[in-house]
Amino acid sequence: MGKTLLDKLKEAKQGNEVEYVCFFNNGEVREEEKKFSYRIQGADSPESYDLIEEKLCDATESYSRYCSFDTITLNLALGLIYHKEDVDSDHHIRENAQPLIDVVRFYTGNVLTHQDGEQTNKIDYYGGSMGRQGYVRYSKIVSRMRDNGIEFNGPETFRDFKEAILSGEPFDIGITANLVEDVKKPYLKTR
Repeated sequence: MGKTLLDKLKEAKQGNEVEYVCFFNNGEVREEEKKFSYRIQGADSPESYDLIEEKLCDATESYSRYCSFDTITLNLALGLIYHKEDVDSDHHIRENAQPLIDVVRFYTGNVLTHQDGEQTNKIDYYGGSMGRQGYVRYSKIVSRMRDNGIEFNGPETFRDFKEAILSGEPFDIGITANLVEDVKKPYLKTR
């Protein structure tokens, strides 16, 4: 038997209650409501990673229409996730509290293009959907980018990420594609 109307009403009432608190690399702290936190289950889903990759691909296509670039970087906001009970009302993490292991909240940020080290994009890329968001496994986003030839600019491991967040100092995380091709000139035979 499915949920009763009363069960559904109780869930709807509780949906706006905070379930998690996320501490991001850019220094922001965001509360995650129960009605959205079910998405944590998507951290193992390929679709979560595809959202990040699609934003980078869409931005690359868009920027290629009006500026030259040899590298493109998508900035990310990644958040360390704690249960609400482990964080006080001033967003101080309680002693001995542990975050969710290897699962992070993500938001895609701005995209920058560079040619020979100089920024070439003059406007921000927004595309069809301004920012993408969801949950991913930290270790998997690092390895997936590297396996695809993309540089991951951030802490190497979840443990390093956690320590960097807990230090309280904001830091940048991004993924960078180096689009410079190593073009070898064909060997020409002469008579």
